[in-house]
Amino acid sequence: MAGTSPFLKNSWYVAALSTEVSDTPLARTVVDEKIVLYRDSKGAVIALEDRCAHRQAPLSLGEVVGIAR
Repeated sequence: MAGTSPFLKNSWYVAALSTEVSDTPLARTVVDEKIVLYRDSKGAVIALEDRCAHRQAPLSLGEVVGIAR
């Protein structure tokens, strides 16, 4: 069946242990969605789609540069 998924979309899923997330991008697939996790300069966890909007490249292959505001 096209468009069906065995996952509940509006639910909580574990993406990583707290100790796994650092200032280095961490690629994960959760609920068939590719995401990248990292910590900003203040230590907050950030989760984004693992895809550059301009070049369609995985963000997880890059590096975290700059500071959070």
